[in-house]
Amino acid sequence: MTNYIKRSVMPFNFFIKTIRKEVEQLPHFLTLKQVAHFLQVDYFTIYRLVVIGEIDATKVAGRWRVPRSSLLEYLERRHPFNWEDSF
Repeated sequence: MTNYIKRSVMPFNFFIKTIRKEVEQLPHFLTLKQVAHFLQVDYFTIYRLVVIGEIDATKVAGRWRVPRSSLLEYLERRHPFNWEDSF
């Protein structure tokens, strides 16, 4: 795997500010495999989320690409307990 993602297992009490900083360091467009690695889930989980429209993605040359902004939107939408005003 490429070494643009340098982190250990995701802690349970992560905050949206931390997530934003990590996502900002990613490429502008990610493959499904890169998104799966970042979220520490299976490739097919991400594929299903893209197909049902949970994560916005587009096909480029026949391959799915996820804009980094779509990934961040998904994380913010999915984890509202991480809003900055929570604590």
